[in-house]
Amino acid sequence: MDSPEGLASLIVAVATLLGVLWQGWKTSAEVAKLKREVKPVREAIEPNHGSSLKDQVSRIERRQHEMGRSIGGIRDDLRDERAERRALHADANAEHVQINARLDRLERLRGKPERKRHQ
Repeated sequence: MDSPEGLASLIVAVATLLGVLWQGWKTSAEVAKLKREVKPVREAIEPNHGSSLKDQVSRIERRQHEMGRSIGGIRDDLRDERAERRALHADANAEHVQINARLDRLERLRGKPERKRHQ
């Protein structure tokens, strides 16, 4: 190492080693910073039996599913009510036809003119 080339090689090697160490330290610092920044996000996302985003989304999904079942039940009830109303309407119309026919017969027996009917 008595030659200037040997000394230059040593200086280059030491400088390279220092550069690599510096870059490693910077990378390590950046990784530590990223870990600190990511930690709150991870804590918010991971289920914790309560306040995490995952838990909140799960509760919302569960409630939506329950509401969907409730709405389905209401639709079924509404369909049944409509069918019952239509059946009552049909029964009422049939009853009116029978009553009108009886009234017409009674009025003919009494000799009255026929009534005007509502259509």
